[in-house]
Parts: sequence; structure tokens; C-alpha cells
Amino acid sequence: MRDDQPGGAGRAGIPKVRREVKAVLAVVLALIAGSVGAQPDVSTNFLSNWSFEASSPKDPAPPDGWQRYTTSKIGAFITADASQSGKQCLRFSAQGIPRAFQGLTQRMEIVSGEKYTFVASVMNDPADPLKGVVHLQLCIEWLNAEGREVFRNFTSPQQTFSKTRWTQLMVRKVKAPPGAVCAVVGIHLYEGERGGKGSLFVDDMAFGLAR
Repeated sequence: MRDDQPGGAGRAGIPKVRREVKAVLAVVLALIAGSVGAQPDVSTNFLSNWSFEASSPKDPAPPDGWQRYTTSKIGAFITADASQSGKQCLRFSAQGIPRAFQGLTQRMEIVSGEKYTFVASVMNDPADPLKGVVHLQLCIEWLNAEGREVFRNFTSPQQTFSKTRWTQLMVRKVKAPPGAVCAVVGIHLYEGERGGKGSLFVDDMAFGLAR
């Protein structure tokens, strides 16, 4: 494998100050909605570069804070072609190779017995949507002090995503098993017997203690 977030009346008789207050409130509410949407049910986001803003578009290096792996071609890059929040996101492109897989992971310490949520926002690339058998999956691998896997939680493999709106993929409120001291969280793209085509966008990922 390769390793390559003052006054006055307006025309309608409404004071300008009131209109300005309304505008400010609208911006604040939009920011609050965006924050909640980006990290649902997570009290604190433990991920680094969770919205992929800390990396440069089309940089060949892995996104800052993430480990990248692939069985052949590198298909995970930062792009400014789309975003749910901020100015850019991750683009995941199929390799077009039978049974190929790739992904991004992060490793962090956790507390056994606590409940955690892992989530990502996903949208199909309208200019180059996924075709063929291509599945996206989130996974949490729980490891003990020796680095051995104790258990794992994951989403069912997802193949269909909207081309017009962001949808969420989530592992929600799962308890870290006994003996686990850290977690490796990852987003993985798998291809079937004939490979796949197309791309999708990923943004606003979060992993943390469930609310």
C-alpha cells in the first residue's frame, strides 16, 4: 500500500438600525445552524482538519492531520469545487480498478465505556457522479494498549448519494468497549469486481463524545 476543518427610516418606514439588527441575527442564526449541522450529537470534535480547510487544493500530500492509504491509485484530494462549510472539501474518486480500496484515517485516545459519534457529510459530484459498484463506509476501530483491535463499529456500505444536497453518514452513540484505549476512525471507498467510476465530496467530519 502507498501513503502517499445611526438611525433613519427606510422606504418601508422601518428604521435602518432595525434592518441591520435583522441582518446580523440572520448571519448569527446561519452560523449556528451550520455549526450544528457540521457536528451533530458531538460535544467536542476530536478530529484534526475535520473540514479540510487546513490543506491546499490539489496538493499531492495527504490532507493535514490525516493518514491516507490506497491499494493502487491515489483518489483522495482536497478540492475547492464544493463545500458544505468553508471554502473546500475532500474529493474521493474511484480508482477504476477491480476490488480497489482507499481511505483516510486518524488515531486518537479515547475512554473505555464512554459513548462516541462519528459523522461525515457527503454529496455526489454532479459533474462526475459515482458509477458502477462503489461503496463508501465509516469505521471506528477500537484498539487496546498493545495496539490490537478489540472491536469495530461501522456504517453499512453506502452507494447512493444525492447530487444536489449534502447527506450524513453516521456511526451514532456507540460505546467504547472494555479494554479500548484509542480509536482509529476512517472513511473508506471500496470498489467491486469491475471497479468503479466517478467522484463524491466529503466535508464536515466529526468524531467525539456523544451528546
